[in-house]
Amino acid sequence: MIIDDKLDIIINIKAEDKYNTTINTGVIEVYQNNVLIDTIAVVNGSATYKYTAVNKKEEVTFRYVDETSAFTQNSITKTINARQLDVHITVDPIETKYVGETITIKATIKDENDDLLDGSVIIKIGNDTVNTNVVNGIVNYNYTLKQAGTYNITVSYLGTSRYTSAEESIPITVTKLNTKITTNIPNTVKALQNITINATLKDSNDNILINKDIILKINGKTITTLQTDANGNITYNYTTKNMGLYNINLIYIGSDVYIATNTSNIVSVESLKTSIILNNITTKYNDTTTITVGVVDELGNNVTTGRVILKINGKTLKDTTGNIIFTDVVNGIATVKYTIPSNFKAKSYTLTAVFSDNYYNRVDVTSKFDVITQTKSLSTLRIDTSIITDAKPIQSNNSKTTIQNKTSDILERIEILGFPSILQHILVFFLI
Repeated sequence: MIIDDKLDIIINIKAEDKYNTTINTGVIEVYQNNVLIDTIAVVNGSATYKYTAVNKKEEVTFRYVDETSAFTQNSITKTINARQLDVHITVDPIETKYVGETITIKATIKDENDDLLDGSVIIKIGNDTVNTNVVNGIVNYNYTLKQAGTYNITVSYLGTSRYTSAEESIPITVTKLNTKITTNIPNTVKALQNITINATLKDSNDNILINKDIILKINGKTITTLQTDANGNITYNYTTKNMGLYNINLIYIGSDVYIATNTSNIVSVESLKTSIILNNITTKYNDTTTITVGVVDELGNNVTTGRVILKINGKTLKDTTGNIIFTDVVNGIATVKYTIPSNFKAKSYTLTAVFSDNYYNRVDVTSKFDVITQTKSLSTLRIDTSIITDAKPIQSNNSKTTIQNKTSDILERIEILGFPSILQHILVFFLI
């Protein structure tokens, strides 16, 4: 019995009678594990059989049968110990790829005699394990990469009773996908208006990334964390508080699949232009005058912040303690009540209103401020004639004239309305 490399066994069988005479009739039946698997004719006293082993160890029985009954049946059983054929696997190398790319794992499965095998293999890619078929010795398996890093792709053939097990590994380097944030943010806005922040997150293959967190920072301060929607977009409205430059920073911290990225935009917040409404004013000294200043922005909205100061002929109005009078603007109006000092001359002055605020540009406007004289009417003079009888005669003493009367009493008993005191004394003089 000869065992060749393919486990194909060439069995030579010699048939003789008890006299060592060659038998030329009959057949040889081949039994494997007591199961008839083949029949061979005896020719010139011999038979040749090529037996292919399936298992490493098998029981094979050969039985002679003569249909003429000229010879009795006889059999012999042999135990066949066969070795397995070695298997070789070749896996095609794969260059560096990105997470999310689909690769084709190609492998060839042969035995030691270069015969192509069928069956199945197990493929391990990083932490994933899959099974696939071998057809005519070829493996083609498509796989989408899920994990970044350098790891092995291993193809394993489990073997059979005829073939040994085998495996082959190749390294693969998988890098994270680059990402990018595309923004749509205005370059300038007006104070108190919203900065509308629109952005889209995509990978380097221009695929949108959904449900990803993006951190929003403004001038270095974290404002909020936003999540991309089904279109990879985020939107946020930020209300400005002061004029100046705002650094809008959007940050994606990345993941096991995607590389982190960020973007920065500078937005200039400019003051709103304002207009002041100040009418001409006519007043009288010693009167309390209400000065109303209207303030609206360039959009026609009433201004609700800021303060107004007033100046007359360039001098800022102050209160009785010497402090500048600041008046808050409420719903577009600043109202100042001011008493005109008695030392103001009756003439036309220049009134200036000055508005200032963090959100709006400083602006001023002037108007006429006319101060006129108080109009006084003559009062009725009532004289009690009895006061004349109280006057004493005029006497001359050392060439000096003395009026001996009670002038103060006369003044008290004269009711003069609207006349200065000097006129009162003149009247008393004539009465005396």
